[in-house]
This record gives sequence, structure tokens and C-alpha cells, in this order.
Amino acid sequence: MDSENLHGALSENKVTSALMSIRKALEEQIEESSSRELCILTTLACSEPPLLEETLNRIKVIRELELHGVDDGRRKLYPSAEESLKHLLWLREPETVFNAALGLYDLSLATIVALNSQKDPKEFLPFLKGLECLPPSFMRYTIDLKLSRYESALRNIVSPGLLNFTKEDILQLAQELCDEFQALGKPGDAAKTEHCLDVDRGVGCYIMAREWEEALRVAYMHSRQDLVDTVKDAALEFAALLISEYQEGLLKVGKYLARYVAVRKRRLSLAAKLQSKE
Repeated sequence: MDSENLHGALSENKVTSALMSIRKALEEQIEESSSRELCILTTLACSEPPLLEETLNRIKVIRELELHGVDDGRRKLYPSAEESLKHLLWLREPETVFNAALGLYDLSLATIVALNSQKDPKEFLPFLKGLECLPPSFMRYTIDLKLSRYESALRNIVSPGLLNFTKEDILQLAQELCDEFQALGKPGDAAKTEHCLDVDRGVGCYIMAREWEEALRVAYMHSRQDLVDTVKDAALEFAALLISEYQEGLLKVGKYLARYVAVRKRRLSLAAKLQSKE
């Protein structure tokens, strides 16, 4: 880490530490009030990185109190959920807050965030309505994909009860995926769909992708000497092609270089003649 990045990291740590101390003091020494809660939300939202999920969870608590019609003395010590949310949107980019709300898998909260951030309903309502129609696990999986949380997406897609596929279903899906990768010109990815259980096709895809080591690994793993020989022959053929292309390239470079030298000599000769006449 260079000195500039180190200085930036230290500054961020100082800011976060200071905000944490302020938040602790507010929670321990200041009586509950609307202004205190807004200050706490500020310390969370302005941390580096911002603790947006924790901030939104606090707003969710306020919102749930409102939805349940709680009207005790404690409720009056908090700002309204709308005021809290607008305060958060003033502190942070609306799109970032919207994604954080999505990350909580709370579609209602995400909708409220979008509405308060003055987003065009055409931009988010179809997406959120589509999520509402999905099974819970698949909804979470779809959200994780949108937020690039791939590990969480995998956990959700394989959660119990979501994919009750038979071996035949898995084989069909794997074959369709393999075909799709090949159509996209990605034979290396196509070869990785090992659920197809088609060793010949897998090795063939690796050969097309010029992934020789992987092709040999699969061939040896299945004790297929015939495929090992096929890989060796294909590798030798491709090596010969590369050598041929290299030699052709050398010839072309030689021709271009000779032409360049000849043209340069003529120009130098012409320049010398013109200079002698002067």
C-alpha cells in the first residue's frame, strides 16, 4: 500500500472510530429523543464503509411501531420512519440506499426508499413486482445476483426445497448450458458443465478452447488413453499451425522491412540531391 492509500485508510479509520465513540456516548449518556435518533443514524450512515443495513434496520423498527399503531411514550421519542429515511437519503446516494434495502430482502422497505428518493416508478416497480412473485429463496437469489453477492446467491439457489431436480433434470439443464456456452463461443466454459457426464464432448470442448492441461486431466481421470492421444495429436497440430503462422509472419515482416529500407534510402538520396543543388 502506497503512502497516499495508507493515509486515506488511516483517515477513514479515524472517522469511523470517532463516529463510533459519538454513537456510544449518545446511546449511553443522552436521553432518548427524536434528535438523538437522527444523530445515531448519521453516525452509522457516515461511517467508512457506511453501515447502511444497520441504519435501515433501525428505521424498520420505527416503521413497525407505526404499522402496529403503537402510541406509547417511547414511540414519541423517535422521529417518524419517513423523516428518518429522508435524513438517510440526504446523507447517502439514493441508489446506494435502495440497494442496501434490497440486500435486507425487504421489498416493502425497498419500495419506500425508491419512492422517497424520487426514482421513476418505471425504473423499479416492475422489478420489485417481479420479485414478489418469486419463491422466497429464489427471490433472495435474484437480489443477490443484482447486488453481485455471488456466494450468498449460491447459498440461496441450493437452499432446501428450491431445486427438487431429478438426475434427468440436471442432465438436461447441463446439456442446455453446454450448448449455450458453445453458441457464445466459450468452449472452455462449456467443458466445465461436468454434470453432462459426456467425457468425449468435454475433452473436445477443452481442445477447442486450447486448454490442453484440462483436456489431459479429464482424459487421464477417466482412464481414456484414446482421448489422451487425441489431445496430444490436437496439441501437436495446433503447435505446427502456430509455427507456420509465425514463419509466415517473419516473411511478411522481412518484406515490409525491406520495402521500408528501400523507400527510406530513396528519400535520403533525394534529400541529399536537393541539398547539394542548394
